[in-house]
Amino acid sequence: SRDLEAKGLTFGVKVCVTGAGNLDGVWTVQDRMNSRWKNRIDFLVNEDLKGGKWENVRVEIINDDNRL
Repeated sequence: SRDLEAKGLTFGVKVCVTGAGNLDGVWTVQDRMNSRWKNRIDFLVNEDLKGGKWENVRVEIINDDNRL
C-alpha cells in the first residue's frame, strides 16, 4: 500500500517476505495499491494460486549488498 512507501517500499526495491507460507521468498516491488488500503501488500501470482490472508507476515528490505 502507498503508506509503506514512506518506509522504503518503493518501485524496484527487493524485499524478503516471511510468514506467507508458499509465498515466502524474495520479491520485487512492482506496483502501488489503491490509496484506500493501509499497511498491506499483494502478490502477483499465476492463476493456479488461490488468494489468502496471512497474519504476522514480515517484510524486510534487502540492502544493496544483498544482506537483510
